[in-house]
Amino acid sequence: MISRAMPKREYYQRTPNGRRLFNIGFGPVALAFVGVSGPEVRARIGEIRKMHGAEWVSEWLRVRGVANWADYFDTKYGAKKSGLKLVS
Repeated sequence: MISRAMPKREYYQRTPNGRRLFNIGFGPVALAFVGVSGPEVRARIGEIRKMHGAEWVSEWLRVRGVANWADYFDTKYGAKKSGLKLVS
């Protein structure tokens, strides 16, 4: 069962009730944040946060290739538009 699992897509769970493979099913926006790791990526996020302040979320979405969602985020929650203060 584990040998057929797709790495970083399917996960193996073993409980007293049995075993199974499951897929969390993150979409591209969620993966832009939770699907990244490593010191280089964290450093890049830090650079973007310093350069863009409260607008860093939109810029990060653009960097990760989901510009349409960045535009949507700006429209709904943009710091300049709504006065939203995101933690930076």
